[in-house]
Amino acid sequence: MGGIYLGAGLGVNYGLKHLDVSWNCIRFKGAVGMAQGLKSNDCLRHLNISWNGLSLLGCVALGRFLKKNEALESLDVSNNRIGLLATQKLALGIALHPNLKVLKIGKNPIGDGGVETLLNVIKAHRTIKFLSLEDITVSPKIYDEIKEIEKEKGVTIVTGGIGGYKRPKEMPPGMRILLTFIQDNRLRLVDWFNQFDKDHSGGISREEFKTGLKETGLVMTQRQLDRLMDFIDINNDGEIEFSELIRGREVTIQELRQERKIEEKQRKYDEQRMRLPKLEGYDYDLM
Repeated sequence: MGGIYLGAGLGVNYGLKHLDVSWNCIRFKGAVGMAQGLKSNDCLRHLNISWNGLSLLGCVALGRFLKKNEALESLDVSNNRIGLLATQKLALGIALHPNLKVLKIGKNPIGDGGVETLLNVIKAHRTIKFLSLEDITVSPKIYDEIKEIEKEKGVTIVTGGIGGYKRPKEMPPGMRILLTFIQDNRLRLVDWFNQFDKDHSGGISREEFKTGLKETGLVMTQRQLDRLMDFIDINNDGEIEFSELIRGREVTIQELRQERKIEEKQRKYDEQRMRLPKLEGYDYDLM
């Protein structure tokens, strides 16, 4: 509740230049209250709200109310449980703020996607000169992009250096096409494979497999075919074994299930994320 009262006071204050409310467990309604205080404040220049719990809700509110603020020059939201979606919402307000010079958003799990979102804002922004991404590692590609922006825009961008992890081999579109084809034609995978495995050895060459795919009427581009072969042929011995095909099918089915779960979770999340709590005495015109 403290954030609500602080926000209310901030909204009517006409002299405060610096405000540090870090390490205060400001979250949920308190985060919205603090953000809403910026809507009518025209004197605060530096706001440190780091090490709290803004999360998505607080960033949605900040993104909206920063559009109405012209005074703020420095904003510190480090370590606030800010993920990719929260970063995207916050970026909407930052992009339209006319005078912000310093943004600190380090120690948040924003990933390369969040970093890229912020870099796109920096490219177009006229006044931001310092961006802190402390302890946030970036990919080599993003790192190179940062160096280019620093050179072109005269901006200082601090990161946690190059890091991350190697992504597992991505499931190619061809695997989905193949499984959809088999399902639509009511085929069993083993029967479909045996059309090509004439000697029933349990394996066929990659070229035979490609030829067989085309002969059955399955439409794929050459690139999709090549990527499908690379995905299925785990041991890279030049042969497609039935066991490898089974493994490819199981991996694909698992990924499709996971995607559906994520989509359903995201759908429910989207329904709730924009429902900012109504606070007594506040203007509910959030736009």
